[in-house]
Amino acid sequence: MKIHVLSLVCLYHLRLPSQIHATGDCRRHDIFYCREMDKRVLELERKVEKCALKKSVKKLEEEVEDIQSQCNGLCGADNLALQKTCGQSSVNGMFSCEKALDGIKDNFMHTKDGYKNGDYYGEAYPYWWVDLGTNCKVKRIKIYNRTSTCCGERLHDLKITIGKRLSNMKLCARFKGPGVPGQVLDMNCKIPTAARYVKLMIMDRSLYNWLHVAEVEVFA
Repeated sequence: MKIHVLSLVCLYHLRLPSQIHATGDCRRHDIFYCREMDKRVLELERKVEKCALKKSVKKLEEEVEDIQSQCNGLCGADNLALQKTCGQSSVNGMFSCEKALDGIKDNFMHTKDGYKNGDYYGEAYPYWWVDLGTNCKVKRIKIYNRTSTCCGERLHDLKITIGKRLSNMKLCARFKGPGVPGQVLDMNCKIPTAARYVKLMIMDRSLYNWLHVAEVEVFA
């Protein structure tokens, strides 16, 4: 496992006071030792400041990137998700993730669908995501449930998250369900957040789960 050197330095610095308490009594050590300890403390303090500064700079860079996206017109009033890059946990035949981003509400994306021993099954925690291409302050997401007469109730326990990376997502909204065919969920994010990715996931660990929505629209 790779651990950042500066992180180790910060952790070491936090432990330093207890070490000084145990061994750093100047009355029991010579002046040279005390001076060396002082130099070491100053060195570690500078490195800790560097850790904090690096974190602040990264945060500022992200804020500047968000502002530039807004100023360049990349985060307008239109649907940000239309025909963007996407992915999903599994695919049922031709019902790929793009079906939820093509602007056509008569078709739909669909995760895994299997049949065994006279019973249909899906998968645990099926999900779908879209890459908006740039960071935008996501405020609202519209989800169009499958419009056919079948299976609208499969949309349930839905968790909608947003984030700048798929590995670091924050909650936008939840839908308990169950849904009905053709239902439109107009979800406002609790906290509008600068994000590049939007993800839908059914939070159920049983195998009898399918995610199939007709369209997903994202607005800043």
